[in-house]
Amino acid sequence: SAGLAQIGSLSNAFSYDAPSVSASQWTNGPTTGNTLVTIFGNNFGSPSNLTIPQNASQSTKYPSPREVGVRQGGTAVLSLSWVSDSSIVGLLHPGIGGHYKVVVTAMSQVSSITASFSYDRPTVSQLKPNILGTLANETITLFGSQFGMSNVSSAVSQVGARVGHTACQASAWVSDSSLHCFVAEGSGAQIVTVSVQSQVGSLSEAFTFFAPKVSATAHPTNFPTTGSASITIYGLDFGPNGIVDRPVVRIGPPGAAAGGAACLVTTWVSHSSVMCKTPATVGSNLTVTVSVHQQSGGRRNAVSADAPSPSFIRPAVTPTFTMLAGSNSSSVPLNGSMSNLLSYSVTILGVDFGVKGALQISAARVGLTACSLTKWESDSSIICRIVSGVGKNLTVVASVQSQQGTLTNAFSYHRPSVTAISSDSFATTGSTSVVVFGVNLGTHDYCGNARVGLTAAEATVWVSDSYLRVLTPAGTGRSFVSVTVAHQISKPLNASYTSPIVDSLVNTTYPTTGSSLLSIIGTNFGSSGYSQTAAVGNTASQYTMWVSDSSVVASMPAGTGPSLMVRVSATGSLGFLPAKFSFDAPQLSSASPFKLVPTTGSVPVTIFGVDLGTAAYSQKARLGVTACEASIWTSDSSIICGTSTGLSGNQATTLTVSRQRSSTHQLDIGFLSPSVYNYSAVSGSLLPLPTTGSLTVTLSGSAFSSANFYNKSVKTGETVCLHTVWRSDSSILCQVDAGVGKNVPITVTVANIQGSNSHLFSYLPPFIESISPINGLPSGVNFNITIQGKNFGETQYNQSSTLGVTPCSHTAYISDTFMICTAQAGIGFPAIAVTVSNQISNKVEFKFDPGVATG
Repeated sequence: SAGLAQIGSLSNAFSYDAPSVSASQWTNGPTTGNTLVTIFGNNFGSPSNLTIPQNASQSTKYPSPREVGVRQGGTAVLSLSWVSDSSIVGLLHPGIGGHYKVVVTAMSQVSSITASFSYDRPTVSQLKPNILGTLANETITLFGSQFGMSNVSSAVSQVGARVGHTACQASAWVSDSSLHCFVAEGSGAQIVTVSVQSQVGSLSEAFTFFAPKVSATAHPTNFPTTGSASITIYGLDFGPNGIVDRPVVRIGPPGAAAGGAACLVTTWVSHSSVMCKTPATVGSNLTVTVSVHQQSGGRRNAVSADAPSPSFIRPAVTPTFTMLAGSNSSSVPLNGSMSNLLSYSVTILGVDFGVKGALQISAARVGLTACSLTKWESDSSIICRIVSGVGKNLTVVASVQSQQGTLTNAFSYHRPSVTAISSDSFATTGSTSVVVFGVNLGTHDYCGNARVGLTAAEATVWVSDSYLRVLTPAGTGRSFVSVTVAHQISKPLNASYTSPIVDSLVNTTYPTTGSSLLSIIGTNFGSSGYSQTAAVGNTASQYTMWVSDSSVVASMPAGTGPSLMVRVSATGSLGFLPAKFSFDAPQLSSASPFKLVPTTGSVPVTIFGVDLGTAAYSQKARLGVTACEASIWTSDSSIICGTSTGLSGNQATTLTVSRQRSSTHQLDIGFLSPSVYNYSAVSGSLLPLPTTGSLTVTLSGSAFSSANFYNKSVKTGETVCLHTVWRSDSSILCQVDAGVGKNVPITVTVANIQGSNSHLFSYLPPFIESISPINGLPSGVNFNITIQGKNFGETQYNQSSTLGVTPCSHTAYISDTFMICTAQAGIGFPAIAVTVSNQISNKVEFKFDPGVATG
């Protein structure tokens, strides 16, 4: 309309040159801010164009298009001062990080320079604490600078820390100069790194985990020298993780702080244990070192290789003299070939002598003497060149470095051997000088001692390995010589002292009861009591007392016998005196009780005397010429005789004791005489016997003897039986001879003993059958009457006849059946009878003719 001003425009038609930033005065600044920085460039405009933001949050928004502003990264500076169109001064705010763009905004026009400013990177100066165990899990404080300000909203979340390669399990910002780190497990000396946004600050080896510590225990504490044995090492701080930490275990020499041979394989087991597959090594009290991340911990005297253990030596016995003629022990080098060794080198076999390549010093000794040369062959073999020596069951010691292994009773030198003696008969009084020859007597004077029997020589002088001079001790009997060298005793070589010689006895007879003292005189009985013994016959004395080299006294044993040998024994060597000693002969005195004993024997009779012996010495008694069935000894003064069959009475008794017979003594001992009780014909009937005899009768009785070896006879009256047959002690057959009489005594004679039974036996009496004539004239002349009959007897027996009361003036015996009586004239009728022996016949009447008798 009229009067109004009208405006026309063209949008976006004109622009001032945009600001251009070319550089800033500082490229770095502290995280605390408040640092003035000059920004260079152009087209920054005039002062009226500048706008100073009130706070950081408004820095990107401008109140008007004409405003000019500066941003550091995305945050406006705290204040801005315009200097010229080409420079501006800004006050930086606190912050963190680096490579910020500087942006200048003039109105809506923007210019920037890339990565022109950075806050100072963080620095770490100190940690508290700066060392922990490998399991850690504790909080440490990191001190330094440029960790950021609390008024920087992003600082807390953008600050982090690492220990080594492991981030703290938790990081807590405290201030621009400190922060907390919760440390996880780890090992070794570690760099500590602090990250603030993209900026990193670190402190090398600022934090250390505890070094490994090896405790006093390992299992096992010993292992073979050949290695490859598994042992477990215990301790602390071996690391929390075997894969990351990879511990290394070494076993070194004793006393060393570290070093040594590494285990063939080391296996982490836990924070407190590792396993080691041992290397080949030797020695005791070895040091174990465990290394984790260049940190090492060790313990001295922690483990030991097994001590050498010899188990066998070959050969186990050698001669005492080991050096060969012309040998030179120094010519064999210690590490050289063993081909130069003498034949008396021995090989010690065992285990743990060390391995090839391991540092080891091997030595050996036998007994107390070191080998003249020792050469290591293998872990199980050492060669030792022994020196001359003596002894048995010596201990073999193998040494490897400071360790020793022993094998007891392993080695012996040949024991001494005695081969000859210059004299094998020594005086009983000692001091005989002899030379003892042998081998292995020692190459030096090893205090060798010679003995004769069990007694040391008076002196032993060593001369050589094969020669000793010996002064013999006093002694007796069979003996031997032996030599002892270093507790080794040679086999004995037989020798003897001069045998005893028995010359005489002080008395030659002694009682059988013993205990009497017998003095024996001789030589070589010994110079002292060497258990000398004496014996008589086969019986040793009760005791023997040495008196001198020429006399001993023996307490006699009980015994019996004549002409006995006396022996003196001195340690097995005998001296004899033959047939010079006798015990008293037995003497008989009586028998009890007095007896007439049956001829059948077996009746005990006690015979008394002296010196019958103190024991059963095969005493034999005899009654007459017949030995007792049994002779039973009861004491030195009595013996029981079991009588044998016999016949004689009041026997002449003798006793034989050990070939000594007593004098004959008539003791009141006899056998019963034969007795006849009855007789009978063989048919068994009791009859008067015919005077013609030849009839066999059986005599019954006793004491006819129990055997048929005695002479026996039977008589009827004075007539011996034609034939006698012994049947038993109670029965004899007799073929009776012709005879006459009644009550004829029967006499039985056995040997020289007679027994009879009077008036037992009778012949048939005479019997007159007829007379002729039967009458006679009474004249004054004699006349004969022939008597005929029987049983008048087979021979003239003083037969008689009577006529009446008048005997015939003559009776003529003709035969057993005829007799003639010469009678005188008589008167009457007298009877005629015949008398034969004591038997009268029947009477037959004779008639005198009538008339006057004459004369």
